[in-house]
Amino acid sequence: MQASRLVDNQSQDEVDLFALAAALWARKGLVIAVMLAVVGLAALYLTYAPKVYEAKVYLSEVQPADIAILNAADRYMSQPAAVTKELAFALLQKNLNSIAMATAYFKQDMEGVYRQGGDKRSVAELVRGGFLKSLGVTKPDKGSEYLAVTYQYMDPRYTAKWLNGYISYVDNKTRHELLKAAIDNKVLAINEYKKQVASLRSVYEKRLQDRIVLLEEAYSIAKQLGFEKPVSSNAGNKILISNLDESLLYMRGSEVLRAELDALKSRTQRDSFIPDIRFIQEKITYLESLTFNVNEIKVVNIDGWAVEPESSVKPKKALVLVLAGMLGGLLGVFVVLIQWAIDNRKYGE
Repeated sequence: MQASRLVDNQSQDEVDLFALAAALWARKGLVIAVMLAVVGLAALYLTYAPKVYEAKVYLSEVQPADIAILNAADRYMSQPAAVTKELAFALLQKNLNSIAMATAYFKQDMEGVYRQGGDKRSVAELVRGGFLKSLGVTKPDKGSEYLAVTYQYMDPRYTAKWLNGYISYVDNKTRHELLKAAIDNKVLAINEYKKQVASLRSVYEKRLQDRIVLLEEAYSIAKQLGFEKPVSSNAGNKILISNLDESLLYMRGSEVLRAELDALKSRTQRDSFIPDIRFIQEKITYLESLTFNVNEIKVVNIDGWAVEPESSVKPKKALVLVLAGMLGGLLGVFVVLIQWAIDNRKYGE
């Protein structure tokens, strides 16, 4: 008995499935109509929806020679700047994402267009919620040497123009930033060397005055003792002039002492007698001769500037239409199922 009921239930299920398939086939026109209606609505949306265009520029690191001038003073500095191509490129990437940099460029080139369009939002809102949100700075692949910078906007005339303008603006600011750092380091090094020169001269002046005091005292003693010539002593067949210590300077004789005193007091080119000062002065002269030109510095290679896009990237037409077709088909099937269920209920009653 139970087996008979089970067979009847299975038979009923099979009948229901066949009936469902038959109902779907019978109402296939409705399914197609619903699907076409949804696709039509999607097409209407694509016609009137705001289009978003995208511009893209690829950036890469420069060669060491492009930033060599920034390191020209390193060999004469206690703490070299050591600007590498990686450091310069990283600074550029940081500046591309800088709110301050983006705000400055927005005020310079972009704000006027927004205001003409009636946008009354603050600059901060426009930069954070608009410009930077639409700006992308990414690496296309994990191991790629390139950096992809993209910008999306609803007007193709400004999409490439603003992206190129912003990259150029950041490039210029980055070069000036590195240039200023190089100049500041050069000035610091020059000032440090000048302090060393001043210190050497000060020490020399003190030692010179000490020497003059000693010689004047020895001269006075030699005059009192009547030593005009250096005191000598016979040792075998040689005449040895005493190699005297400071306390016996008077034995050199008043004539020698007077001559040395006059020479020391009249000495004008004193730097010639200061050890190491010329070497330091050479460093100062070299550093002062260094000139920096921002146009000689390159921090990024630009693999072609962006061009005005011809087609939009949003909304994605193919994707929207495919999804609309799938959704419309499912919706059509759902409508048929509801109708079939209602019809079965009526017939069952």
